[in-house]
Amino acid sequence: MMSTEKKLVEKWKEIQRDIDAGYKFRAADRLKKLLQFYPEESFINNKLAELYYDAGFYDAAGKYWLWYPSNEYRVVRSIEIYRESMGNSATRILNDIQFNGDKSKLRNFSREIIEELEEESEEEGGFVYKEPVDIEDYYEDHFVDDTQNSGCGLVAILILALFISSLVVGFYTIISWIIQ
Repeated sequence: MMSTEKKLVEKWKEIQRDIDAGYKFRAADRLKKLLQFYPEESFINNKLAELYYDAGFYDAAGKYWLWYPSNEYRVVRSIEIYRESMGNSATRILNDIQFNGDKSKLRNFSREIIEELEEESEEEGGFVYKEPVDIEDYYEDHFVDDTQNSGCGLVAILILALFISSLVVGFYTIISWIIQ
């Protein structure tokens, strides 16, 4: 089996080939998918930001450069544009970036950015995206006792039976009027 690092290097080579061939949209999609598996890797964010910046999508570039420490004017300006596009709302930014990785694996700069945004979001009183819960855990937490729900099912079946019988009686009545 391939190690994680080898897989990452192979994917990175694919992405670079796409960029070199001019398939930047495909490369951006691959980079986003790569971020789902390696959310702590800042070089992926940086490459994605570079692609968006080169394409003129400065707000999107700012979204991915938000994690990247730089005093370069274009990076700082892109981050400002991104924050403005989000109404300078920490809650909206956190919900937009939806970081699902392990914060302890992030570089100090990136971790500080997330923590600052989380503090600001709490002050705003906003909802912050959390990783979706496992459906089985949700089911166990909310529907533990099946006997509680069996009454609802029985009522639904009775209502459905009543509706169907009403349709049959109505249909029979209409047919008998037509025949007479």
